Amino acid sequence: MTKLNKKLVLRRSVDDKTTNFSRLVEEIKGTKTQVLVSTLNAFQLEALIDQLYKEGITDLTIIASDTAKTDALRASASKVRALYVTSPMIEPRELPSGVAFVDRFRAAYKEEPFYAAAYAYDATHLIAAAIRHSERYDADTINKALRSTDALAPATQAVRFRPDGEQHYAAVSADCICVRRARTEVSSTSSPICTRTPPINEGSTLT
Repeated sequence: MTKLNKKLVLRRSVDDKTTNFSRLVEEIKGTKTQVLVSTLNAFQLEALIDQLYKEGITDLTIIASDTAKTDALRASASKVRALYVTSPMIEPRELPSGVAFVDRFRAAYKEEPFYAAAYAYDATHLIAAAIRHSERYDADTINKALRSTDALAPATQAVRFRPDGEQHYAAVSADCICVRRARTEVSSTSSPICTRTPPINEGSTLT
């Protein structure tokens, strides 16, 4: 940032329920921020974008994490210059088995599944398989089985656990959802950085 003559002008933290961003909006307006990096939940980011829009702040690029990767956010995203949402998760609709999961979910609940629902569904299957492969049903035994059982993840086929207990992706992509006014682009890259990010002018500010 120093080499590019960029400045970090704001850094703010909120809880996971806040939806009133009036003070932050004023600060963004006062500093003429051009790029905002967010880890807010989708409903929070939607509220922030709406409040920015009401104050006439639309020439703003937002880079968000996978907590904002929901279809509902797309409508609000058209109110800013660009929204980039990176995620290490494969969309279930990208896989034949995932499409079937989405269809069954829609039929059962009459709505679209949350983007992580397929992973929760697969995790339940993996836990059940670990229990079936365990001689005892205590937590330590089941955890050990989870780390060694290569069970089928029916929706994504991509849920595995490493020996240290962390999730190991058998297949992974980083999706960059680029939402610009009146246009939505979706790209998959091997890096969580969207390579089509528009250049930032000299002297711009970063939140």
